[in-house]
Amino acid sequence: MNFFFRKSIIFISVIALTGILSGGNALPQFDAYLVASKEDARDMGKDEKAVMTMKLINSQGEERYRKTIRFRRRVNNMDDTLVRFSAPADIRGTALLTLQRSDGDDVQFIYMPAMEKTRRISTQDKSVRFVGTDFNYEDMRRTRLDDFEYRPLREERFQDHDCYVYEAVPKKEGYSVYGKAVHWIQKDIYFRQKAEYYDKNLKLFKRATATKVEMVEGIWTGQGVIMEDLQEKHTTILTREWTKYNVGLQDDIFTVRELTNPEYGE
Repeated sequence: MNFFFRKSIIFISVIALTGILSGGNALPQFDAYLVASKEDARDMGKDEKAVMTMKLINSQGEERYRKTIRFRRRVNNMDDTLVRFSAPADIRGTALLTLQRSDGDDVQFIYMPAMEKTRRISTQDKSVRFVGTDFNYEDMRRTRLDDFEYRPLREERFQDHDCYVYEAVPKKEGYSVYGKAVHWIQKDIYFRQKAEYYDKNLKLFKRATATKVEMVEGIWTGQGVIMEDLQEKHTTILTREWTKYNVGLQDDIFTVRELTNPEYGE
């Protein structure tokens, strides 16, 4: 090989490497799995009781309202959740129980007062809208960290916060109703500021954006989230009215028989 040609190749390679090391075309340097792990391990208290309102907006701008009370507890890094609607009158008493299990066999049950019936949510129902909102049944449970592969994408500012941006892809078919998700995680407190969800064809499907994060009883708490169905042009705005942590919730709240108990209303 010609000496000068060989020196040119070496020079170009050094310039390219220098550009990568200095940040031009640089690959993200953070560990996406570690970021996801720290987000998953955020302090959420031993349990939680909260009242939330939902505003549903369709593509014509018409609005409907929902009000819920939520009970959540964490045991051995697993979450059990009971969500009960207190308004409007036509769905009052509707309740969803989610039980997370260490063996991966999570279960969900919904009680419909109009039918006086409790039924288990099947795997095929995970993508169904939850009581007309833009949250499906999968969105109503805590995702399992090790069900996904993680890839760093970039670091950027979002809503005046420095964020890690990573991609999460289900390891196996059936682990998620989504083809993949992209998350924006606030660096200093590991709070999810934004998430974009893609369907099985990897077309952008939904977007969730935090509206406010505040310290409540020593715990960073999202005070609101906007969930947009970009394909159906439908939006749900979720807002917390109040939240209490570490209230000492009893085990019997998180049982199927208590789904019909009106005591667990607001």
